Amino acid sequence: MRIFLSSILSIIAFSGCSSSVRPPYSNTDDVTNEMIDQARSLNLAISSESTPVLAKSLSQAKSFCQMGDKDLKVEVRSMKRDAIEVPVIHLRCKP
Repeated sequence: MRIFLSSILSIIAFSGCSSSVRPPYSNTDDVTNEMIDQARSLNLAISSESTPVLAKSLSQAKSFCQMGDKDLKVEVRSMKRDAIEVPVIHLRCKP
């Protein structure tokens, strides 16, 4: 029983460690200039590495909305964390 519990605990611990080490999804090989322009049109102060990731996310959200014959609505708001204003992007499918 002790071995069983210790193996479960070690599996849980290792799964938490591996998720913190893995890089975020960022396969942006298929991002076009139009997609980049759409991401830049949000006027967010983000790095050049993050812009293609945002562009791909917006494109995927638009494709998802189109599956239901809806349009993508993008709203940029801000939220305060400690003393820093951070942008929050709301993506919604609207009829």
